[in-house]
Amino acid sequence: MKMGMGMPIPYLSNLPGVSRPGGGGTPVPPGPTPLAQIDNLNSMSFDGINDLIDLGTDVLFDSTGSFSFSAWVNITSYSPAYPGICRIKTDKAKGFIIFLSEISTYGGVNIGSVSGFMKAKTVGNIGGDFIGTWKHVCVTFDGVNTNNSSSFKIYVDGSSVDLTTTGAFSDSPNANFLGNATTNSATYLNGKLDEVGIFNTALTESEILSIYNATTVVDGVNKTADLSQLTTPPIAWYRM
Repeated sequence: MKMGMGMPIPYLSNLPGVSRPGGGGTPVPPGPTPLAQIDNLNSMSFDGINDLIDLGTDVLFDSTGSFSFSAWVNITSYSPAYPGICRIKTDKAKGFIIFLSEISTYGGVNIGSVSGFMKAKTVGNIGGDFIGTWKHVCVTFDGVNTNNSSSFKIYVDGSSVDLTTTGAFSDSPNANFLGNATTNSATYLNGKLDEVGIFNTALTESEILSIYNATTVVDGVNKTADLSQLTTPPIAWYRM
Protein backbone atom coordinates (compact mmCIF):
# COMPACT_ATOMS: atom_id res chain seq x y z
CA MET A 1 0.00 0.00 0.00
CA LYS A 2 1.97 2.95 -1.28
CA MET A 3 -0.26 5.95 -1.77
CA GLY A 4 0.35 9.50 -2.86
CA MET A 5 -1.50 12.45 -1.40
CA GLY A 6 -3.77 12.81 -4.42
CA MET A 7 -4.91 9.18 -4.37
CA PRO A 8 -7.97 7.90 -2.53
CA ILE A 9 -7.20 6.20 0.77
CA PRO A 10 -9.46 3.21 1.50
CA TYR A 11 -11.46 3.42 4.69
CA LEU A 12 -11.78 0.71 7.30
CA SER A 13 -15.21 0.69 8.86
CA ASN A 14 -15.52 0.87 12.62
CA LEU A 15 -16.35 -2.81 12.98
CA PRO A 16 -18.19 -4.05 16.06
CA GLY A 17 -15.77 -5.06 18.76
CA VAL A 18 -12.91 -2.95 17.42
CA SER A 19 -11.90 -0.25 19.87
CA ARG A 20 -11.55 3.29 18.57
CA PRO A 21 -9.72 6.34 19.91
CA GLY A 22 -11.61 7.41 23.00
CA GLY A 23 -13.84 4.35 22.82
CA GLY A 24 -15.78 3.20 25.83
CA GLY A 25 -17.47 6.48 26.64
CA THR A 26 -15.02 7.40 29.39
CA PRO A 27 -15.97 10.81 30.84
CA VAL A 28 -13.65 13.60 29.75
CA PRO A 29 -11.70 14.90 32.74
CA PRO A 30 -11.54 18.61 33.53
CA GLY A 31 -8.86 20.34 31.49
CA PRO A 32 -8.20 23.13 29.01
CA THR A 33 -10.82 24.78 26.83
CA PRO A 34 -12.25 21.93 24.75
CA LEU A 35 -11.84 21.77 21.00
CA ALA A 36 -14.82 21.32 18.71
CA GLN A 37 -15.55 17.65 18.02
CA ILE A 38 -16.11 16.01 14.64
CA ASP A 39 -17.18 12.49 13.69
CA ASN A 40 -14.40 9.89 13.53
CA LEU A 41 -15.60 6.69 11.88
CA ASN A 42 -12.51 5.27 10.18
CA SER A 43 -8.85 4.38 10.67
CA MET A 44 -6.07 2.95 8.49
CA SER A 45 -4.65 -0.54 9.01
CA PHE A 46 -1.06 -1.56 8.13
CA ASP A 47 0.05 -5.17 7.70
CA GLY A 48 3.60 -4.95 9.08
CA ILE A 49 5.02 -6.36 5.84
CA ASN A 50 5.14 -3.62 3.22
CA ASP A 51 2.16 -1.32 3.82
CA LEU A 52 2.90 2.38 3.98
CA ILE A 53 1.35 5.67 2.91
CA ASP A 54 3.55 8.01 0.87
CA LEU A 55 2.74 11.63 1.74
CA GLY A 56 4.70 13.18 -1.11
CA THR A 57 7.98 15.05 -1.47
CA ASP A 58 7.48 18.31 0.45
CA VAL A 59 9.69 19.07 3.45
CA LEU A 60 7.27 18.70 6.37
CA PHE A 61 9.83 19.19 9.16
CA ASP A 62 11.80 22.40 8.63
CA SER A 63 14.21 22.41 11.55
CA THR A 64 14.77 26.18 11.29
CA GLY A 65 11.39 26.48 13.01
CA SER A 66 9.26 24.53 15.44
CA PHE A 67 7.34 21.33 14.66
CA SER A 68 4.75 18.92 16.03
CA PHE A 69 3.46 15.51 15.01
CA SER A 70 0.19 14.18 16.45
CA ALA A 71 -1.41 10.77 15.83
CA TRP A 72 -3.52 8.02 17.33
CA VAL A 73 -1.77 4.64 17.31
CA ASN A 74 -2.95 1.08 17.95
CA ILE A 75 -0.40 -1.76 17.69
CA THR A 76 -1.65 -5.20 16.64
CA SER A 77 1.63 -6.87 17.59
CA TYR A 78 5.36 -6.21 17.80
CA SER A 79 6.05 -8.38 14.79
CA PRO A 80 8.02 -6.74 13.29
CA ALA A 81 9.83 -5.52 16.39
CA TYR A 82 10.12 -1.77 15.74
CA PRO A 83 6.83 -0.59 14.24
CA GLY A 84 7.26 2.77 12.57
CA ILE A 85 4.66 5.46 13.03
CA CYS A 86 6.28 7.78 10.51
CA ARG A 87 9.31 8.99 8.62
CA ILE A 88 9.11 12.74 7.94
CA LYS A 89 11.11 14.56 5.27
CA THR A 90 13.32 17.27 6.78
CA ASP A 91 15.55 20.10 5.58
CA LYS A 92 18.54 17.98 6.63
CA ALA A 93 20.13 14.95 4.99
CA LYS A 94 17.92 12.34 6.69
CA GLY A 95 14.32 11.88 7.63
CA PHE A 96 13.01 12.27 11.18
CA ILE A 97 11.46 9.07 12.50
CA ILE A 98 9.04 8.01 15.21
CA PHE A 99 8.74 4.33 16.07
CA LEU A 100 7.69 2.04 18.91
CA SER A 101 9.22 -1.02 20.53
CA GLU A 102 8.87 -3.23 23.57
CA ILE A 103 12.51 -4.39 23.44
CA SER A 104 14.25 -3.00 26.53
CA THR A 105 16.85 -0.83 24.77
CA TYR A 106 14.15 0.83 22.69
CA GLY A 107 11.08 0.17 24.83
CA GLY A 108 8.46 2.88 24.31
CA VAL A 109 8.30 5.77 21.83
CA ASN A 110 11.54 6.51 19.95
CA ILE A 111 12.34 9.68 18.01
CA GLY A 112 15.24 11.14 16.03
CA SER A 113 17.47 10.20 13.11
CA VAL A 114 20.84 8.68 12.21
CA SER A 115 22.19 12.19 11.54
CA GLY A 116 21.16 15.80 12.01
CA PHE A 117 18.95 15.01 15.01
CA MET A 118 19.40 13.56 18.48
CA LYS A 119 18.00 10.12 19.29
CA ALA A 120 15.83 9.55 22.37
CA LYS A 121 13.01 7.48 23.77
CA THR A 122 10.47 7.63 26.56
CA VAL A 123 11.72 6.49 29.98
CA GLY A 124 10.94 3.00 31.17
CA ASN A 125 9.28 0.56 28.80
CA ILE A 126 5.75 1.57 27.86
CA GLY A 127 5.76 -0.29 24.54
CA GLY A 128 3.30 -2.90 25.74
CA ASP A 129 0.72 -0.21 26.52
CA PHE A 130 0.10 0.27 22.78
CA ILE A 131 -0.93 -3.31 22.01
CA GLY A 132 -4.62 -3.53 21.14
CA THR A 133 -5.32 -0.08 22.60
CA TRP A 134 -5.65 3.35 21.00
CA LYS A 135 -3.00 5.71 22.38
CA HIS A 136 -2.42 9.34 21.44
CA VAL A 137 1.20 10.26 20.66
CA CYS A 138 2.45 13.79 20.11
CA VAL A 139 6.06 14.85 19.48
CA THR A 140 7.06 18.52 19.61
CA PHE A 141 10.24 20.43 18.70
CA ASP A 142 10.83 23.97 19.96
CA GLY A 143 12.97 25.11 17.01
CA VAL A 144 16.16 25.58 19.04
CA ASN A 145 18.55 22.61 18.67
CA THR A 146 17.86 19.40 16.76
CA ASN A 147 20.84 17.71 18.44
CA ASN A 148 19.65 18.32 21.99
CA SER A 149 16.86 16.21 23.47
CA SER A 150 15.79 19.16 25.64
CA SER A 151 14.33 20.74 22.48
CA PHE A 152 11.97 17.78 22.03
CA LYS A 153 9.01 16.52 24.02
CA ILE A 154 6.93 13.37 23.75
CA TYR A 155 3.36 13.26 25.03
CA VAL A 156 1.34 10.07 25.48
CA ASP A 157 -2.39 10.40 26.10
CA GLY A 158 -2.01 14.12 26.80
CA SER A 159 0.80 13.83 29.35
CA SER A 160 4.48 14.66 28.87
CA VAL A 161 6.85 11.70 29.31
CA ASP A 162 10.50 12.15 30.25
CA LEU A 163 13.13 11.20 27.66
CA THR A 164 16.23 9.03 27.94
CA THR A 165 18.88 7.50 25.67
CA THR A 166 17.98 4.85 23.11
CA GLY A 167 19.86 2.44 20.84
CA ALA A 168 21.30 2.87 17.35
CA PHE A 169 18.92 3.67 14.48
CA SER A 170 18.82 2.24 10.97
CA ASP A 171 19.14 4.55 7.97
CA SER A 172 16.19 6.84 7.23
CA PRO A 173 16.59 8.48 3.79
CA ASN A 174 14.45 11.59 3.45
CA ALA A 175 10.83 10.65 2.74
CA ASN A 176 7.32 11.24 4.03
CA PHE A 177 5.90 7.86 5.05
CA LEU A 178 3.23 6.75 7.47
CA GLY A 179 3.58 3.17 8.68
CA ASN A 180 7.34 2.91 8.14
CA ALA A 181 10.38 4.48 9.82
CA THR A 182 13.62 3.25 8.21
CA THR A 183 15.11 1.06 5.46
CA ASN A 184 15.03 -1.81 7.97
CA SER A 185 12.03 -4.05 7.22
CA ALA A 186 11.56 -4.44 10.99
CA THR A 187 10.18 -0.88 11.10
CA TYR A 188 6.95 -1.48 9.20
CA LEU A 189 3.83 -0.95 11.30
CA ASN A 190 1.61 -3.87 12.22
CA GLY A 191 -1.36 -1.93 13.53
CA LYS A 192 -3.49 1.13 12.89
CA LEU A 193 -3.08 4.91 12.63
CA ASP A 194 -5.68 7.64 12.79
CA GLU A 195 -5.99 11.45 12.79
CA VAL A 196 -2.40 12.27 11.86
CA GLY A 197 -1.59 15.98 12.12
CA ILE A 198 1.67 17.74 11.25
CA PHE A 199 2.29 21.29 12.48
CA ASN A 200 4.91 24.00 11.93
CA THR A 201 4.59 25.02 15.56
CA ALA A 202 5.30 23.36 18.90
CA LEU A 203 1.89 22.52 20.31
CA THR A 204 1.47 23.45 23.95
CA GLU A 205 0.67 20.92 26.65
CA SER A 206 -2.79 22.48 26.91
CA GLU A 207 -3.42 22.08 23.17
CA ILE A 208 -2.24 18.47 23.21
CA LEU A 209 -4.48 17.67 26.15
CA SER A 210 -7.37 19.29 24.28
CA ILE A 211 -6.78 16.96 21.33
CA TYR A 212 -6.71 13.96 23.63
CA ASN A 213 -9.79 14.98 25.62
CA ALA A 214 -11.88 15.67 22.50
CA THR A 215 -11.56 12.08 21.33
CA THR A 216 -14.38 10.16 22.96
CA VAL A 217 -17.81 8.69 22.29
CA VAL A 218 -20.88 10.95 22.25
CA ASP A 219 -24.32 9.31 21.98
CA GLY A 220 -22.74 6.22 20.49
CA VAL A 221 -20.76 8.12 17.84
CA ASN A 222 -16.95 8.24 17.84
CA LYS A 223 -15.75 11.83 18.04
CA THR A 224 -12.34 13.43 17.72
CA ALA A 225 -10.78 16.88 17.82
CA ASP A 226 -11.24 19.33 14.97
CA LEU A 227 -7.57 20.21 14.55
CA SER A 228 -8.45 23.18 12.35
CA GLN A 229 -9.74 24.93 15.49
CA LEU A 230 -6.28 25.07 17.09
CA THR A 231 -4.54 28.45 17.29
CA THR A 232 -2.16 27.25 14.57
CA PRO A 233 -3.92 24.62 12.44
CA PRO A 234 -1.91 21.73 10.99
CA ILE A 235 -0.02 22.15 7.73
CA ALA A 236 -1.13 18.60 6.92
CA TRP A 237 -3.95 16.54 8.39
CA TYR A 238 -4.57 12.93 7.37
CA ARG A 239 -7.90 11.81 8.77
CA MET A 240 -7.66 8.28 7.38
